[in-house]
Amino acid sequence: MKLDFTIDSNNFDMAGEASSTVKRTLAKLGVSPPAVKRAAVAELDEASCIIVPQGISIEEATLEKAREKDIAVLSTKLGTYEICWRLHEVL
Repeated sequence: MKLDFTIDSNNFDMAGEASSTVKRTLAKLGVSPPAVKRAAVAELDEASCIIVPQGISIEEATLEKAREKDIAVLSTKLGTYEICWRLHEVL
């Protein structure tokens, strides 16, 4: 299955419709709601990676979706604030 969307720059209505379609499709395939949300947000934001803080375990469905989209998944024991601050200092 492949979903393909063309979204004009700054057209948030089109982006919202695409995101809703992705979420509905993943839900119909039995992917858990948290995994759907993470994958949809990462894809919509054209994320280079997903950073999972505080050593939180990652559902296999989330990892599979990330692999499909060629999005790296990074995990850290650091808290959200700490990892954001460190990234801010580097960027």
